[in-house]
Amino acid sequence: MFEAGDMLVLYTDGVIEARSPTGDFYPLAERVASLRASCPDALLDQIHRDLLAHTGRRLDDDAALLAIERTPSHHLHRPHATARPHYAHRQLRTTGPPPPPDP
Repeated sequence: MFEAGDMLVLYTDGVIEARSPTGDFYPLAERVASLRASCPDALLDQIHRDLLAHTGRRLDDDAALLAIERTPSHHLHRPHATARPHYAHRQLRTTGPPPPPDP
């Protein structure tokens, strides 16, 4: 896991252990630092193409990537909820038949 600008990138070992035909591991952190992507989809596309180019279009293990873009908090919609106390309670029984449903 590492950050790439405003994006968080999560990956499995199949990505960083992918080898080139000469045996070099895929340098994910260095490659991502050199990529310029406007959104998570674009970043994942670029990494995918670069990873396949690095390995000669062959992966020997499963590989998964997830990119999450950080959104400024002023863009988030936070609904306002009002809490009302709820005083009813019900005892849970562990034996016998289930209680009748509430009306």
